[in-house]
Amino acid sequence: MKIKIQTIVLTVILMIICGASAFANGSADNALNERKPAVVNQNLVIQISDLTGYVNFYPVVIDGLQMEIMAVRAQDGSIRTAFNACHFCYQRNDDPKVKGYFMQLAGPKLVSLCGSERLITMDKIQISAPTCHPEPLLPENRITAASTITISRDYLRRAKNIFAEMKLMNEKGSCCD
Repeated sequence: MKIKIQTIVLTVILMIICGASAFANGSADNALNERKPAVVNQNLVIQISDLTGYVNFYPVVIDGLQMEIMAVRAQDGSIRTAFNACHFCYQRNDDPKVKGYFMQLAGPKLVSLCGSERLITMDKIQISAPTCHPEPLLPENRITAASTITISRDYLRRAKNIFAEMKLMNEKGSCCD
């Protein structure tokens, strides 16, 4: 009970901070989390010129299964890609309440929505860690050209197992606490 109360208090504080930050920046959190148009059973093509220090979210539907890719230009200028799915949550898939995915906050930072509310900076995207983090989509699994990054439909089909156990994204559970 004490942990749940602490989690609720932390969530409320986080929401207040995010709201104040969004107000100060003149934008709402939902604007930070807008999705690009969904790609259905096709290669995902990302325009490099669209990438900034904030994550772009790319919904993808492969054979009826909904997935999501995130891409960002990190502070060091590198391009980082990952699945919007928590690596740690899906390694511990025994809890049906686990909802391992991420939302962007001003800062720019990501927050996990699995119940742990861990903050992740852009330089941690595409890097494996033993804790809560987005499932990396490594450079060898994408094709980078002068102006685009392409993630092939065939690779996305092979990666479907990451999302095959994905729970509804509207609920929260805890995986890391």
